[in-house]
Amino acid sequence: VSLAPVGWDPDGDAVSWSAVGLPSNLGIDPASGEIDGTLTYDSAGTHQITLTMTDDGRPALSTQVAFTWQVGGTNRAPAVADPGPQQDAEGLTVDLPLTATDPDGDPLAWSATGLPPGLSIDPASGRIAGALGFETAGSYRVTVSAGDGGTPLLTGRITFDWTVANTNRAPVVTVPANRTDPEGAQVSLAVAGSDPDGDTIAWSAGGLPPGLSMNAATGVISGTL
Repeated sequence: VSLAPVGWDPDGDAVSWSAVGLPSNLGIDPASGEIDGTLTYDSAGTHQITLTMTDDGRPALSTQVAFTWQVGGTNRAPAVADPGPQQDAEGLTVDLPLTATDPDGDPLAWSATGLPPGLSIDPASGRIAGALGFETAGSYRVTVSAGDGGTPLLTGRITFDWTVANTNRAPVVTVPANRTDPEGAQVSLAVAGSDPDGDTIAWSAGGLPPGLSMNAATGVISGTL
């Protein structure tokens, strides 16, 4: 701010200036009357100013004028704290609270893009939570935003990497029904099974009747009792 008031003394006396009620961080030059400085972010509001000009005559005489100074609020952007790179594994439950500060104290609305599937962010608290599925292994570039309610609306953002490691799961075997066969019989029994991660299965069996064996590649039990 730079505001130079105009005044004079009819006798040509030297004058000095003073002011009360100025917004914070503003001052007045007593010789020229110029008011200047930088308005702080806590000075928003209506200020009643009284400006005084005093001569150096005998006796010294003063003139005062009053005026209103309106300072509007300036919205400032929120700042989001960076949680740093995240590393988790498939199947885990995630609970990651995020924090942000708004210099104006505005309430914040959170959002996120690029989250691993199964995770979401609470728009009110900024907490990222959920369960990582078993098909989510990979690297994700996550952007989190916190928007304030000011005018104009401003947003703070951070971007970080989230790595989800593969979690191996055990194969699933379909248990065959109990079986009865006579001695001397030829046997061929295909045991069904699968791996939820699509891994190659190697089969083995213990306790088989003599004469029977299991194919390690196919899972078929065969032979002659």
